[in-house]
Amino acid sequence: MHKSLLKKGQNWELYDGTQYKDCDVAVVFGSTKKHTGKLWKIKNISHKIKNDIDRSHNTIDIPSNKLVVLETPILGRQITDEHTHYRVGLDHFLPNLGDFNWDTNDTRWKVLKKELNLEIKPWRETTNNKYVLLLCQNLSDASLLGLDMLQWIMATVKHLMKRTNRKIRIRNHPLSKANVKEMFNMFYTMKQVEFSDRTLEEDFAGAHCSIAYTSGASIDSIMSGIPVITPSPYNFVYNISSNDLEQVETPKLGNREELLNQLSYTQWSVDDIIEGKPLKHLGVK
Repeated sequence: MHKSLLKKGQNWELYDGTQYKDCDVAVVFGSTKKHTGKLWKIKNISHKIKNDIDRSHNTIDIPSNKLVVLETPILGRQITDEHTHYRVGLDHFLPNLGDFNWDTNDTRWKVLKKELNLEIKPWRETTNNKYVLLLCQNLSDASLLGLDMLQWIMATVKHLMKRTNRKIRIRNHPLSKANVKEMFNMFYTMKQVEFSDRTLEEDFAGAHCSIAYTSGASIDSIMSGIPVITPSPYNFVYNISSNDLEQVETPKLGNREELLNQLSYTQWSVDDIIEGKPLKHLGVK
């Protein structure tokens, strides 16, 4: 991207310093780690400079200043260090905190659908035998915005047990080093609760609905035909989903097509980024 911008005659600098440098547009990869129990992450050079940029690059009082944030993709997600697509937004990487200049036309959705071989499955048919799937997140995930994930899981399970007789299947984040099952067994013996070591696709196969905070698996869930309940407005599926556990038996089945049209303007291929397409879409010059 840097080389492409220079070829176009734009004054961009590839900066590897350890402190914020005054500029009109700052571009960072990955999120800040303000809220983490791991002090080494806050002290890590990359996180120090990102936090410094977040504090110093004033996009509120100086609207001409822009902060471009790149993050891992939300459509066609895979656990890899070699992504073919990335999220690109202004100011943040989450909805209602960042600006992605969403559009509802399906032009980009058709492109991504073909590039990533994406499929939208029909909404599931439910039965009494289907379980509630609780999607955990990495405990230090920046998208939690300081939320204690373990406390949220515990509270959510307690509330669900008062509202449904369905099994509650807890799916740990594949990259989480914390063993949620062991932590639960320290405090409770819950016959209604089970823990999954299956693939995400296998967990979706028998699910009545998914419960998530800001997990990217929420998007995988709705595309697999499994409705989501999320209390967080920073979840990408918030507007088409139920937001209260009271609705666990009858979760909302919102308009996925319109949402996915919007989300396709959140994500761009590496070639798109090199050519500067997301910057143009976001109005960054």
